[in-house]
Amino acid sequence: MRFTHVAFDLDGTLIDTDPPLLRTWQRTAHGYGLDLPLDNFRVAFGITTVDALGHLGLDVDPDEFVRRWNDDYAAFADETEYFPGARELLRDLRGHGLGLGAVTSRERDEYGMYFGRFGLEGLMDHVVLADATERHKPEPDPLLHFARLAGADPTRCAYVGDQPTDVQAARAAGFASCLVDWDGTRPADAGADFVARDFRELEDFLLAG
Repeated sequence: MRFTHVAFDLDGTLIDTDPPLLRTWQRTAHGYGLDLPLDNFRVAFGITTVDALGHLGLDVDPDEFVRRWNDDYAAFADETEYFPGARELLRDLRGHGLGLGAVTSRERDEYGMYFGRFGLEGLMDHVVLADATERHKPEPDPLLHFARLAGADPTRCAYVGDQPTDVQAARAAGFASCLVDWDGTRPADAGADFVARDFRELEDFLLAG
């Protein structure tokens, strides 16, 4: 097989978090006087909270914003679930001997509160969170950290995500980049090595010789 290891983004890739995330961003930003249409908050996806606040033009204390955001997100957290086919994909890849991991821009407290129930540690060999590196996606550091943890050659790793920042990070790290497009809205010019529109396409790509 071409790949020995595969790392995944979580939000919008394995786990369907888009609707609750958008509503949470809109609600929390409203508390700071910023009122925007729901889809405008997609700019916050795939990057750290500090970077997202900068993109939105919110000059606020990041720690206080995160506290408010977490309080608001609690109302929507139960709406999140694995995309149909995600767990089966992970089990199939493990069955073929691939090393698996998650690389996410989520903070540690967010991950514990909202992803603990998904049992990722039982499916992944390594989970890389925002506090693992000083620089974050689209920089390559988190993916290179995963490769070091896994003892993997980056050129034999793939990274799967749903945002252009995921593609940029993968390319910078020397990983193959796979963009998932579950809803047909991802940009065609993101520069990914492969675009998957369902989990069968994704599995075929990752297991190809």
